[in-house]
Amino acid sequence: YESFDMRIVETRNREDGSPYVNINQDLSDVLKRAGVKHLYISITTEGNLAIAFAVAESCDTGSHG
Repeated sequence: YESFDMRIVETRNREDGSPYVNINQDLSDVLKRAGVKHLYISITTEGNLAIAFAVAESCDTGSHG
């Protein structure tokens, strides 16, 4: 796998408050090389704690396993 600078990943909020990843050109290039078609994110906070969960969906529609 290829490494990349995580600082190119920027999260923003839609008008309803739900988060999304702003895909700039640098991140788009990384996602294309990795074969990622969709990127999903969930962020939650409680007090001074936060957790984020991300799922990258592949363009590969083949069967695995």
